[in-house]
Amino acid sequence: MKKSESTQNEKGFKVGDIVSWSSQAAGTTTTKVGTVVEVVPAGREPTKMARAVGSTRKHVSYVVDVPRFAKKSKQPLKPESYWPIVSLLSMHVVDGANNARTDQWASDAQ
Repeated sequence: MKKSESTQNEKGFKVGDIVSWSSQAAGTTTTKVGTVVEVVPAGREPTKMARAVGSTRKHVSYVVDVPRFAKKSKQPLKPESYWPIVSLLSMHVVDGANNARTDQWASDAQ
């Protein structure tokens, strides 16, 4: 087993954990924060996404819902689902709590 695969398998996130990661596109780096909604077993595709992008993965991976809000009214919209690269994920810290859960995140997002 490669070192990167070992590290990815040791992440151990659970449904409800708040995670963050950064991605780059068109010269801009964006940090996304969301809730783990599915733990995807190795060799399987996510079931919580309408369309899984990419092939199956050789390690446990996660589907993460990122909250979205209307630009003008700031009303909550349907979350956007992502299947991020596991090695980029880290537990998101909310109010100093290292293992933030969905209920804490929901109150902070408002």
